[in-house]
Amino acid sequence: MAIKYKKSAVINDTTANGGARSDVDIQNNSMQNLFPNVTDAERTAGLTRYRKFFVKNETGTLDSARIFQKYLSLGPDYFRLKAGTDSDTQAEADDYTNWAGAGEIDVALTTGSGLSAPFTAEYDVTADGIYDTSLIMVVDLDVPAASEYLTVTGAIAWTGTNAEIDTTTDCQSAHAVKTRGFEIGTADENFDVDGLTIIVSVNGGADQTLTLAGNGQTAAQVVAQDDFDGATMYVSGGTKVAIRTDLYYLANSIQVKSESTADTELGLDNSIHYGTDGTIIATVIELGDVESSHTTPVATTAGDGTFDDSGAPITDDDIGCVTDSWTFTFTSATEFGVVGNLSGALSAGVTTADYSPANEGSYYFVIDKDAWVDTWAAGDTLTFDTVHSAKAAWGKEIVPASSVAYAGNKVGLGLKGEG
Repeated sequence: MAIKYKKSAVINDTTANGGARSDVDIQNNSMQNLFPNVTDAERTAGLTRYRKFFVKNETGTLDSARIFQKYLSLGPDYFRLKAGTDSDTQAEADDYTNWAGAGEIDVALTTGSGLSAPFTAEYDVTADGIYDTSLIMVVDLDVPAASEYLTVTGAIAWTGTNAEIDTTTDCQSAHAVKTRGFEIGTADENFDVDGLTIIVSVNGGADQTLTLAGNGQTAAQVVAQDDFDGATMYVSGGTKVAIRTDLYYLANSIQVKSESTADTELGLDNSIHYGTDGTIIATVIELGDVESSHTTPVATTAGDGTFDDSGAPITDDDIGCVTDSWTFTFTSATEFGVVGNLSGALSAGVTTADYSPANEGSYYFVIDKDAWVDTWAAGDTLTFDTVHSAKAAWGKEIVPASSVAYAGNKVGLGLKGEG
């Protein structure tokens, strides 16, 4: 399948912001691709800013689509998500409640215990973003395939910005012990790392072994490093052993396997299921099936002209289809004009050829010439509606007043579906 993110037709900070879908793509991994830069004045005064976007499926099948916040903001601002409609504006979005957010768990989840006992997740700034009956996703940034959906049961118990959460079912995944970022274990200051072996997997790759020299060094003395698949990992001095990737919170991740001498020396808990580094609890926005469609055509004729709707006389085009109501009005027995309530007049057509009005490098739709049956006359009409292969959502950025400046901040969304 081919998925694109599209901007809304109106982009500003007024109540008219949002509205219909535009043809403008949101560029992935680029600065200010949806939200603009926060100025010093806005940061000092504080702001709440809305931006609408559309998830558009252009080829293939995207069923049961769900979006969620995959990466938390690194700065003092925070973000929320909400499903939208094809035409709603900021005037409506400002009144929406129960916006979806994301937090990071603050106590590791262990294999076997699942999520049946309440666990906690730390949210940014305010006590919101997750609610009773919310569908949430436990997003494991180290082992994405192990992430799973759960349903919240009962009201959220907030202590400050920490949410105590119960779910209807346990977490069923059982992936290996893993870590992200810095710390994988702690012990006494001078524990023995002489000949210590650590088995790791970088970015889901094959198991690789990092072995310290058998030179009698302790954790307070040793500094050893190696390079695996472009991710630098090292064991450093002090009271901790650390393994790092060059790009924390980005593409690189390290999974520490339990089959190593590090288990005993570092005190690794092999029951860790989801660690506190890189495990996100994200409230999910359910968009449903993302595909173009049309209603049953209705013919209004003075004579015996009919439209044969058996088979597939109208082809919905995922690239060019828009949400609109169409009226075909005959000007003669074989010629017709076409007007969309929103799109305006399209090119004229004839019953002796397939009709395929161009849009976005493709077509609004295609009508098979053989669907026009018997004799049509001037003044006869055919009407139907089309729905584009896109679903709308709102993003809301909240910048608390007097926030400190933070350069290069970003937030990331995830999209899951069936295809």
